[in-house]
Amino acid sequence: VTNLAGGEEIMVKFEHAGVTSTLKHKFTVPHQLAGMDSISQTFWFGEEVGSNAIVPNQLGPSLEQVFSNYNHIFSPPTITEIVEQLVCQIDKLTLNNADLNISLIVSEISPSNILIGHDQCAHLIYLIDFSHAAEYHHPKTHLHHCFHEQLPFIGTPVFVSINSHIGHKLARQDNIKSLTYIMIHFWHGSLLND
Repeated sequence: VTNLAGGEEIMVKFEHAGVTSTLKHKFTVPHQLAGMDSISQTFWFGEEVGSNAIVPNQLGPSLEQVFSNYNHIFSPPTITEIVEQLVCQIDKLTLNNADLNISLIVSEISPSNILIGHDQCAHLIYLIDFSHAAEYHHPKTHLHHCFHEQLPFIGTPVFVSINSHIGHKLARQDNIKSLTYIMIHFWHGSLLND
């Protein structure tokens, strides 16, 4: 779609307005994280013609697309740079960050949900898809949310922890487990369970 105000190409995502809005969550969470490096921002969310719509920031390709373009081979320095950036991002998301006043379990960390920056930010990677991100403790009391079982599966099967597969409520460690699977995927070209 072309932005009539500026003439640049923009992306618009739609969903039926009658369903529970994952797009609204994808809009709300990044706005709560505004100011944090490497979190993709969204410009607008609203309802148009019976559909929810969101206009996200334009970024480059996903790490999975780049990995495929390079015949599933990344150099050790490239993997190290990716992991360093992701560890910093996950650390900021999962710690009680006083600046952001939010602490999240992302649930959807996979190479397809990590995009490369655009233009001057091409050296940065960005986490996207916060549709199932959840706070692990109450923002005011800092009490952890209760453990739950028999929850629906969320995530990309090969990159989520066993807790997601067996229906347990995810914890901070599950973000790190997903990151570990991504690192192995890039190091070996695939995972054993691909």
